[in-house]
Amino acid sequence: MISADDVADIVLQTLRENRPGSKNFRESLSEVSKREGRWGFYAAKPFNKSYTSLPAKRIFLSEYDIKKLLRPSDQKLQVPKLAIISPLAQEWLETKQIVVEFR
Repeated sequence: MISADDVADIVLQTLRENRPGSKNFRESLSEVSKREGRWGFYAAKPFNKSYTSLPAKRIFLSEYDIKKLLRPSDQKLQVPKLAIISPLAQEWLETKQIVVEFR
């Protein structure tokens, strides 16, 4: 039986592999013309180009990401200097008394 965590892992892995700028993403754009059928109102592409308000090279860490990074015995979390930690993740780290180090 597949658990909710398994589904979340699959979705996260798929999103990481198909983000703009990656090889798979560029290949998927070139495959648009090979696809058959209509997309919306005769649109050329089946999806909209994604936009982000995050500056380049900044990582957003959600509560889920942080839980995946930490082991049960960890009391410190090292994250990149420009990382953004979600408010929910910050609250979870405070309740667990885990120190965050920006490196």
